[in-house]
Amino acid sequence: MERFSGGLQKFCKIVAFIGAIFMLIMILATVVDVFCRKVIMSTYPGATEIVSFLLTAVVYCGVGYCAMGRGMITIDIFKPGKVLTVANNILCVLAGSAIVYATTAQAVISKSVGGSSLRLQIPKWPFMLITAFGFLIMCVILILQTIEDLKKTGTDKSKAASGPASGEGEGGS
Repeated sequence: MERFSGGLQKFCKIVAFIGAIFMLIMILATVVDVFCRKVIMSTYPGATEIVSFLLTAVVYCGVGYCAMGRGMITIDIFKPGKVLTVANNILCVLAGSAIVYATTAQAVISKSVGGSSLRLQIPKWPFMLITAFGFLIMCVILILQTIEDLKKTGTDKSKAASGPASGEGEGGS
């Protein structure tokens, strides 16, 4: 399991790096658009489309890496603990799985009907699949973290049940 987790962590770093490349392209597209608007007094066609598609890739390429570092945003209404963390992870996996299914289904429909952007005719389905892929990675990571948290909880309970080891807690030498 740790070998799989280590491989997944490397994979998430690679996907996040790809997201960083998309971000660089997005920044360059924005700079070119602003330059053209200020100097040539005209924008290049489809700049907004390109940036919006790239933004999708940037966000969802980084979701797995963020989840791997437990960097997801949480709001603690109750005192945080293992039970709430596990319950939260399970709910997130269920919601994420629904998003993976729905987004993949929409990507298949979009591909079959030829859904594309208005100006540049960029197909939408690859970016929908990037979204589904990002959520899929997040779900796998949350499942692994939930298993890890449950193992830690079981180990903590078995240590507490066995009591202190001989010689610990006694004041003598």
